[in-house]
Amino acid sequence: MPPAAPREDEASRIYVVRLSEPAEAEIEAAYLRLMRLTSLSFADRWQDSLFAAIERLSAFPTSYEIAPESERFSRPVRRMLYRLGRVTYRVLFRLDDEDGDGVVDTVRILHVRHGAQQEPPPELEGDDGGYAG
Repeated sequence: MPPAAPREDEASRIYVVRLSEPAEAEIEAAYLRLMRLTSLSFADRWQDSLFAAIERLSAFPTSYEIAPESERFSRPVRRMLYRLGRVTYRVLFRLDDEDGDGVVDTVRILHVRHGAQQEPPPELEGDDGGYAG
């Protein structure tokens, strides 16, 4: 599903994009799995393309829908679907006011999940992941 049109107040805002530790670990695990199941070349292309897609969240992150599993988190969580070939991953992220000035300025990537994975595993609960349990 393509993202919705950006809101007018978001037109010139650029957000900082940060990966949580769980998201970094999930990306690394997916990369190693793809390398084993496909090829080093495909895994490299997948990872490079994923990071490019994640970086594009710095513009218009609110145009992405609220994730169906958002109610499991302590704050609203959005999702971006990332696909390369037949491989689909869900990038779950939230918007944060990192510097505490009252303006949302950061896209925090919480999890990167294979499309077939539905819920965050309990071992990834915590503040960085935002999972409310």
